Amino acid sequence: MNWDRRSFLSSVGALGFGTLAESQVAPARKLNLLYILVDQLSGLALPDGDLNARMPNTQALARSGILFSTAYTAGITSEASRASLDTGLYPQTHGVGSGLQTSKDTPSLGTLLSSNGYVSSHPDGYSLEAEREKHEKWLIQLGYPEPLSSTYGSESLAHYLDLPLKWKCGRTGMAPEHSFDAFCANRALRFLETTRDQPFACFLQLRGPHEPYMVPRPWDTLVNPEGLQLPPARRGEFAQKPARQRAAFESQGASKMTDVQIREILAIYYGMAAFSDYCIGVVLNRLRELRLERNTVVVMVSDHGDTMGRHGMMSKGFGLYENAMRIPMIFRSPNKAVGIVRTDPVSGVDVFPTLCDLMTLPKPADLPGQSLADKWNASAPDKERTIFAGEGIPGKNRAVMVRTPRFKLTRYDDGGRELYDLRSDPGELENLISAPDYAGLIRDLTAELTTWERRYPARV
Repeated sequence: MNWDRRSFLSSVGALGFGTLAESQVAPARKLNLLYILVDQLSGLALPDGDLNARMPNTQALARSGILFSTAYTAGITSEASRASLDTGLYPQTHGVGSGLQTSKDTPSLGTLLSSNGYVSSHPDGYSLEAEREKHEKWLIQLGYPEPLSSTYGSESLAHYLDLPLKWKCGRTGMAPEHSFDAFCANRALRFLETTRDQPFACFLQLRGPHEPYMVPRPWDTLVNPEGLQLPPARRGEFAQKPARQRAAFESQGASKMTDVQIREILAIYYGMAAFSDYCIGVVLNRLRELRLERNTVVVMVSDHGDTMGRHGMMSKGFGLYENAMRIPMIFRSPNKAVGIVRTDPVSGVDVFPTLCDLMTLPKPADLPGQSLADKWNASAPDKERTIFAGEGIPGKNRAVMVRTPRFKLTRYDDGGRELYDLRSDPGELENLISAPDYAGLIRDLTAELTTWERRYPARV
């Protein structure tokens, strides 16, 4: 099924998934998988927590399953974080993000599905560059004038905002039905339609609100920037923070951004997330039309978030701030209750073991993450769990985080540490690393971080 312009632009709306009783019909065969990954979508930019979000299909998906509202990426950048989602390992163990590749004998979601008879939409693994290359060839076939790219479309048709950021931002030079996210969603539709009689794993990986911040019409004007509040920032705050953050503040052009421009780019971010949500809705609708939803596990995650204008900056990689480290994490599964929100702190390394349990796949031994399959029960949330994350080469550019329910300690091997009291300072503006009253806490958190790094040593 291909979209024409009229069918694509028709309203999908929020999706309904039946009652709890209907969802508990026993599956007739092996459960399928629809795996949705939206790049750089912050877990703090979802409709249930952010009134500026325009993501009705994501909201409906959460209400038809279970939403983990306090989920964290295990890495910092895309490749390392995705590898953690795929293997259930921390970045220092699988090696991606430190100049290494995952070992060939490392169990992964893809290899496990293949060995258990699943037909995959990406049997050789997902390659963003390969997907973009296919998309660009398609745009040329459609007659778009060059130069063009998968991100911008045709340069002559794009509209760019006048911003000092190093990335171009604004409206893409292509119709929405020809955009990269639509291209990926269309491929997912074809896969579902051609493999629905076999056990399948469909991977819908969307560009999402990733820099350069570009989105097709009319999503570029969906959110009025004048109605947005300025994110938390403080003049001179980088004087007490790691040097890499000040360097990023200057190199990305954020130091030259005005308040009006911060609102403009944040509005584009919300528009990009809304467009990805639209494409998610199209695929979920087709899953339902094909009568596959009662036999399919659905998971929606992101690899990492985005700073979203906090501290006057966008993107990720330079700091382990909440908006950049928090990710969406939603599961929907047959025979499971619906409409559950769990506040337990969870991690990207939990996704792999959770899918193993939900789909009754053999789970590799010694995974550091926790299966979340029992979180559908009415048990009290484990709010005391400490979350760890990190990425990079030890002694060079490695950055690590230990996060308790109240405090966060970060360390950067290229210089600097941070301590934040997230209860009194949720915007992470006041670095307490040199405050005498917190010396004991810093010692304790540093010891926890050291223990974690010894338990999961970095590959060399």
